[in-house]
Amino acid sequence: MIRQAAFPLLTALALVLSGCVPTEHASRPELPPTSTRPPVASPTPTSEIPSATPPPPAEFTTGELIDLCVQDSTPYFSTAATFNADQARVEERAIDPKWLVYIPVSDATAAIEIAALCIYGGTPLDVEKLTYGGRAALTEEEIVALLNSNEMFETSG
Repeated sequence: MIRQAAFPLLTALALVLSGCVPTEHASRPELPPTSTRPPVASPTPTSEIPSATPPPPAEFTTGELIDLCVQDSTPYFSTAATFNADQARVEERAIDPKWLVYIPVSDATAAIEIAALCIYGGTPLDVEKLTYGGRAALTEEEIVALLNSNEMFETSG
């Protein structure tokens, strides 16, 4: 009889040692039935974000105008020429095209003082070029006249 009484005791002891404790009613939260559970959102494919309309082209910067003038005018000077960009003038004109760029040029082979003269309009993406190239240096009066007139570049037909 001791054996019969010891069996349930040994079984309970084995369960306790193994970490399992039998209970008549386990105390765990009940999950609601499937029909009352909120639906789990399934991942939906993301639609492509439409590309925004590009902003209107920016205005020229002073540096862009000087670089453009040097690039366009370089073929009109000897290989010994040096563009003095630190002395460049970029002036807004009263008429179109909008920008006058004047860059003194040093060239030991030139018999006179020379400069690059460029007149640009438009935008960096759509440049309007009235003139560009090398020429004899301009006086202050000539530069001021170019700020208000395209007469120097008009031809009679």
